[in-house]
Amino acid sequence: MLEKLDQIFKVYFGHKEVGWEYKIAILLTQIWFLVILNIKKNELTDTSPKLSLQFERIQLMLRFIHENYQENISLDDIASSANISVAECGRTFRKFTAMTPYKYVMDHRLQRSVEYLKTNKYSITEITSLTGFNQVTHFIQVFKRKYGKTPKEYQKN
Repeated sequence: MLEKLDQIFKVYFGHKEVGWEYKIAILLTQIWFLVILNIKKNELTDTSPKLSLQFERIQLMLRFIHENYQENISLDDIASSANISVAECGRTFRKFTAMTPYKYVMDHRLQRSVEYLKTNKYSITEITSLTGFNQVTHFIQVFKRKYGKTPKEYQKN
């Protein structure tokens, strides 16, 4: 899913070729297909209003994260975006993404940071700020844990 989101980012912020809107629509459809594939088989046949509501909620929460990842967002903020409790937010997130909301936000921020690093236009401090990390040291630690190298090392390669 994160790879597809990365591709959407590249299409949207890159050189816009003819039909770029369709490329984004196709990638979004592929993301939803991945979500559906990861739902337990018995849940696929469930057309209950509860499942429809959960789909709507996860969509709202993901949109909120993608639009606000550079801000200091909390679990309460994510839950509020779908008008649900923090506990329900966690359950719904784990059901559809197999991760906690916090991990999803961190992964999304790291994906965005990789894009900024590839451009070589921004310093590590600027990227820290652009991606919603509060401290450069925290950003470097989280980045190194995920990618096995510091952002600066990643940028050089």
